[in-house]
Amino acid sequence: MLDPNREILVFFVLPMRAKYFLWIATAVAVFYILVPAEPFIAHGAHLGGILGGVAYIRWIIQMPFSLRIPSRFGPRRRPRQLVKVRPGTASWLRGKPDAAEEIPPEEFISREVDPILEKISAHGIQSLTPREKQVLEAARAKMEKR
Repeated sequence: MLDPNREILVFFVLPMRAKYFLWIATAVAVFYILVPAEPFIAHGAHLGGILGGVAYIRWIIQMPFSLRIPSRFGPRRRPRQLVKVRPGTASWLRGKPDAAEEIPPEEFISREVDPILEKISAHGIQSLTPREKQVLEAARAKMEKR
């Protein structure tokens, strides 16, 4: 439910998308509830677990932030970083130096790109500022150089 298009390996051999595996597991549980053939397997419990897990993901984890109960499994927001301004200087007028060339790629991605990607997932790509688009372009160029 969190990533339905992820490829998983069923029985460590058969590749399948997670959403199809969920449907197959549900169908098998319903079939064996209607046609009991194996007396020592609680197919009703399996179906209840599937439905309970789907309900939990759909209505608790993916609930809008305003109605949501805090959970360690949902998306996280990074704390805002404070910007230090020296007295008597107009540092915001000079502009920021190109961050892509100053720091190593891993730190650049974690410090600059990850918050932008979180913003895209929360508010959509149309919410990006021109500077954030430049940072993503710099990250793409840096990844192509690898």
